[in-house]
Amino acid sequence: MERLILVVTSRDEVGYGIARELRRRLLDQSAIVEPVYCDSDARERLAAIAFNLVVTQIDISAHENTAIDCGEQLGLGLLKWLQLENRLNVPGILLAPHIDPVLMSSLVSLPRTNLVCECNGFHESLVRAARNSLTGNNETGEEYLKVVITLDAARNSWSYELKGEGFDLLKPGPLEINREDFLDLARRSRNVPLLQSAWQAEFRKVGESIMRQIFLNNVKFYGQFMNALSYVANDMARIKIWFRITSNLHAIALEAIIPDDINEEFWMLKTPIYRRLEEHPCSRAPLFASQGGGGNAKVNCLIIDANTSGLAKDLVDRNSQPVVLQELPNASNECSTIENYLTDNKVKFGLARILRVSKAEVGQHKFSEFLFNILDGDSWDLVHYVGHSFYDELQKKGYLFFPSEKDGDIPEKVEISAIGPHLNRTRLLYVSSCLSSEEQFNASLAQCDIPAAIGFRWDVDDERATEYAIQFYCELFDCKEKSLLHAFAKTRKFIHDKYIDDRIWAAAVLMVQSS
Repeated sequence: MERLILVVTSRDEVGYGIARELRRRLLDQSAIVEPVYCDSDARERLAAIAFNLVVTQIDISAHENTAIDCGEQLGLGLLKWLQLENRLNVPGILLAPHIDPVLMSSLVSLPRTNLVCECNGFHESLVRAARNSLTGNNETGEEYLKVVITLDAARNSWSYELKGEGFDLLKPGPLEINREDFLDLARRSRNVPLLQSAWQAEFRKVGESIMRQIFLNNVKFYGQFMNALSYVANDMARIKIWFRITSNLHAIALEAIIPDDINEEFWMLKTPIYRRLEEHPCSRAPLFASQGGGGNAKVNCLIIDANTSGLAKDLVDRNSQPVVLQELPNASNECSTIENYLTDNKVKFGLARILRVSKAEVGQHKFSEFLFNILDGDSWDLVHYVGHSFYDELQKKGYLFFPSEKDGDIPEKVEISAIGPHLNRTRLLYVSSCLSSEEQFNASLAQCDIPAAIGFRWDVDDERATEYAIQFYCELFDCKEKSLLHAFAKTRKFIHDKYIDDRIWAAAVLMVQSS
């Protein structure tokens, strides 16, 4: 079956080369490439013939004998005329000498248009984008673009790597970032939950600032990123963004990244975005670290019901006030709901042991000692903790809390560093707790050699927290190709669509400490 491609370019060697490369390298697609050299001729041909693909430079002549006016961007106008005004379902490729925020905003309304930057070696990206457009190859499930962004504020060192998974691509390079402006995002991120109904507006502004400082202000990186998208057919679901950061940047809501366009949505609703604290790398692999990583191995699940309340001994908050742990009315319900859900689907999900530890099972024993014996007695791949956590800024220590031996006594507090050795076979820790992803607490959690951990950066509604966890485990286990990263991203999207005004969808954070 012949594929008709209309190519609209300038009359020079670059323009001629575009048509020549497409014709030469798309022989296996039975492609017929028809070049024209002005906007009016292109519209005439499109009105007469049903083309399968339109490739156009952004700057083209209006008519055969007129000069090119770079400010008019007639190539972009041609694609808008084709896809919006005439509602023709014809994919397009726009070639531009450089990429800027205004151009990116213009393409939001053209989802069937791929953008290719005319930098050195752009023919490879162009041919790949054309091939994907002609074949409709948007969901192979085999190729992913991994974007690794390393942010080290302590050494004022910033860099990136674009890596292909399933295809050959490796493009590293430095980033230029204003350290003071970037550190200020930590303060702004902490203030988001204090803004009540205005939290989403500020969260979006934080994301726009992250987008600007990392992507838009680094033109070379952004151009390489946009070109690399052609490897995955411009499909954001086939991108992974991994922030490797120092602990003093952990407070920044990096997941909020979003283009500065009212019609755009947060990237974290389309693609997995996760982070690693560079000070504490882990050598063990997380649970279902890669697509299809489940195999036939059975998974052991431990649920810790640490429902407790009362005065936290010898601890004070930032205002030098005693720390009082509030009652968690839904904590035990969350644990029993998760236990029942996993048990009901044990065979379907490929689970082995499912055990819940609570005050009822522990009795009058010391909770931590009972729990540590359980942890040491088997390989618990997944540990789900529900309870209180706290980071003592004076002592620089993180704590989890457990019910006391005797009813009415103060809760038992245990340093994170004491818990870590007992989690040495755990591959995913899910901490459902207030401030469980606050930067200092998570930094202390990372010291425990945990491959992956999920927590929440802000207080969240108890009932919604239960629903969030159930949805996550559904996405994690109830699919053919098990993937921690994509289960996390899909859960966020599901909860966002259902509770768009509730900040829980924005609060979840995934740390992956292994390489």
